[in-house]
Amino acid sequence: SILVSEKMNDSGEEISMRRKMATALALWDDPSARQMLGEGLKNAPLELQETISVEMVKNPDGKSKLMAFIKKGHAPARLLKQRTVEENLLANITPQQLKEFQELTANLVPISEERQKLIEERLAEFVPDPNHIVSGATIFEKNCSSCHQIDNKGGLIGPQLDGVGNWGQTALATKILDPNRNITENFRTYNISLNNGQTVSGLYRREEGQTVVLADQTGKEFSVSKPEIKEMTPSKYTLMPDNFNTVLSQEEFNTLLVYLLNTK
Repeated sequence: SILVSEKMNDSGEEISMRRKMATALALWDDPSARQMLGEGLKNAPLELQETISVEMVKNPDGKSKLMAFIKKGHAPARLLKQRTVEENLLANITPQQLKEFQELTANLVPISEERQKLIEERLAEFVPDPNHIVSGATIFEKNCSSCHQIDNKGGLIGPQLDGVGNWGQTALATKILDPNRNITENFRTYNISLNNGQTVSGLYRREEGQTVVLADQTGKEFSVSKPEIKEMTPSKYTLMPDNFNTVLSQEEFNTLLVYLLNTK
């Protein structure tokens, strides 16, 4: 099973072969195989994530494992709403698993037809010229590196992007141009209503005794006292700017995408 897992995770393999390996790995039907499937979700192309998810939710233990990996940020929660995944997940689901499913999918933003059309138009005009890697790195540094880190350079407000090239161009274009569609669960923003009537929002970092530590858009951390919190609710929106559709020209989008696709 380890050899099959390695082949599934090999970004040099054709996606069709990697999906076959995921299906083959699921045939072992034991916790260690499901663990390997779950670990394979990270930085995998969306088509492979779907195949892995479909296989995992056929088993009671796999349902819980898949949702745990999504909470860790290995894959987007929207995977759970894919028809084949959702149908198998909801079959014979336990009350606790149903609660987790509802919590993970409650904050999904509807897919905008207009934004989807924009993504398709940008990808239709995308020419993957390897000469654009250097200029793409400059675009990344200017627009993305304050929040995202590649090769230990950049900020840690958003997910680290080492290996992001394995996502494939469709998933990357979607993340750039429609960032609220697939929010990574462990980078979700929270809105907090305080007892004094004020509202604050930020990225959840950790808890320290009687305080909750969050970060603002610049990455600066701030604390909120738990007794002061009236309500803490997850936001449907990420801290990532939702204006790259206007900020980046087609040429800049092309160079950025080339750079990210070559970050393996």
